[in-house]
Amino acid sequence: MRTASFVWVAAAVLVAAPAGRAGVYNTCEPFEDRLDPKYDESYHRHLLILRSIGMDQVQFDNPQRRRYMLLEALAAKADVSRFTV
Repeated sequence: MRTASFVWVAAAVLVAAPAGRAGVYNTCEPFEDRLDPKYDESYHRHLLILRSIGMDQVQFDNPQRRRYMLLEALAAKADVSRFTV
């Protein structure tokens, strides 16, 4: 009886814990990708950085664009026959 109640309490805690952190957070992204606290002042700069990702040629390359270009190049070389679900 005591073990069963402990299991139920432990299961409830494990199920409820992720809901407390609601939101999508990716800690793998480096700091330069996060928006500045003064978003209104830096909106145009961030917009240009994001728009440059899809361009073939840019005047000034930024770290975020280089990272996405690297991911694209690595994905093109990947052997998709070995992927599993």
